[in-house]
Amino acid sequence: AEVLAYWRHYTAIDDAGWADFYLERTGIFDPRFVPHDLFYAEIDRVLNPPYRGCGLDDKLLYDRLFPGVKQPEKLVWKAGGSLWTGGWTPIVEKTALDICAEAGEVVCKIPIFGCGGYGVMVLDTRTGVQTIQDLLRSQDEVLVQAVVHQHPNMAVFHTGSVNTLRIISYLRENGEAVNLSTVLRMGAGKSRVDNISSGGCSCGILPDGALRATGCSSDNRVISAHPDGPSFIGWHVPSYEQAISQILSLHRTLPQFSILACDIAIDE
Repeated sequence: AEVLAYWRHYTAIDDAGWADFYLERTGIFDPRFVPHDLFYAEIDRVLNPPYRGCGLDDKLLYDRLFPGVKQPEKLVWKAGGSLWTGGWTPIVEKTALDICAEAGEVVCKIPIFGCGGYGVMVLDTRTGVQTIQDLLRSQDEVLVQAVVHQHPNMAVFHTGSVNTLRIISYLRENGEAVNLSTVLRMGAGKSRVDNISSGGCSCGILPDGALRATGCSSDNRVISAHPDGPSFIGWHVPSYEQAISQILSLHRTLPQFSILACDIAIDE
């Protein structure tokens, strides 16, 4: 009754099932937990107009859009039927394959409309470049990047994936950017990506960079340890304050978006 009374000030709603879900997962009762469907169907569309977001959903342009943010090295990419180096120089296929072969292990991505780790592959070019050649010939757009080597304290949970921080920030009307939530996303098993939808798990992070005592598995179970690694409690994220500071600075360059969700890795 308390939950429904709170939300009826904002929307017509008659089912508080989401509050039960959050209470079971967190042990916290709070009527201010936002209904999932309301957030995505209404709140997010107001704070972040979808037509504006499409302009940023292109990883081929990230080095131009965000030049002040450290990013994975861009080795080779394809767009408009042409092949390019990371330095925006046009090249032929043989040169592209030679660059990939010299790099060794590389990450290949479909650069637009990616979600949940879809379209991401880690390839070892030391055993041949046939797969990359097939990708470059069959796909209209491809991005090939150098592998990022993460900090040992990030790799302790899962070495097969680069585990990232999902930092959600909010830009107030006075231009102040604030951190709403930070979650550590971790791969699991043989997965090379850290997405929960690809079998990974997550754990919330406290304001001082310490992990919370419990996290969530890909099937929505409460867990106190990574399926393949140590317990969450007692671990701190390295360079946490610097990561938050960088994202808040970045958000102030994108005032057309009130909420920003960024994934950031902590390298060696």
